[in-house]
Amino acid sequence: FNTDAGERKDSAEVNLIVDVNPDWQLGLGIEFLDQVVPGDPSRTGSRTDGALRLSYRGFSDLEIFAFGQATLARSGGLSNNNRLGAGFDAQVSEKLSASGAYSDGDLGPAGAFRLTYTPTADDSYYIGYDLEATDVTGATTSTAENGTVVAGARTRLNDQFSSFAESRGDLPAARQASTNALGANYTPNARWSYGATYETGTVRDETSGDFNRDAISGSIAYANEDFRTASLRLEYRTEDGDGIAQDRTTWGLTAGYSNKVNRDWRFLASLDALYSDSAESAF
Repeated sequence: FNTDAGERKDSAEVNLIVDVNPDWQLGLGIEFLDQVVPGDPSRTGSRTDGALRLSYRGFSDLEIFAFGQATLARSGGLSNNNRLGAGFDAQVSEKLSASGAYSDGDLGPAGAFRLTYTPTADDSYYIGYDLEATDVTGATTSTAENGTVVAGARTRLNDQFSSFAESRGDLPAARQASTNALGANYTPNARWSYGATYETGTVRDETSGDFNRDAISGSIAYANEDFRTASLRLEYRTEDGDGIAQDRTTWGLTAGYSNKVNRDWRFLASLDALYSDSAESAF
């Protein structure tokens, strides 16, 4: 991540998931961050964090997990990023499921909760709440200071086509966003799937001014019987606001690969790329 103003952010992450036995799963991860924010020493420096997650799946309709993260090394003005949390994934009844996770740490509380109703095998409806920890480390900060309410629906039209709709709205804050999304997926066979999504929304910002956001994206995914999966997603986004500083065009690319080496080991890799341009800056 680089901007014309000299702001820079480089990060890398490695994760390992091990099935200890049929009931227990262990996840390990390490993340490195190095960044420069001109004029702000508190957000300039480097940090290495290690994470661990332990899941228990011995119950018939319930999975529980606990996780922790600790800062292993730090330089410059970046704060520690220690965190502890727990969560669950439960099948409440034949048609109702619930999941949730909550954590707290140096960057504040975070959580995600979902309640999903599935009246038929082809339809599902969900409502939830997301709260992200305050991002004090880099160029972007979550707009949802008090969390986001999420509601959506998914339906399968036939064996090949499915669609979804989702609405997201931030709870009142100095910076508040609302977004609506519509999408469709086409799965011609067991290996390939294609998707398209359109999003539109508004961001209300008391400091920098309001702007409208529209985005379209397309995706392709592949999976085979050897437990190998790959995916690619391309997004084009425009923002139009109060003055040229809020007008921006952005391209985003996300790619992922997964290979289940054996019963206990899985190799994961991902790539995220972004290019954004406006009259005043580019990154």
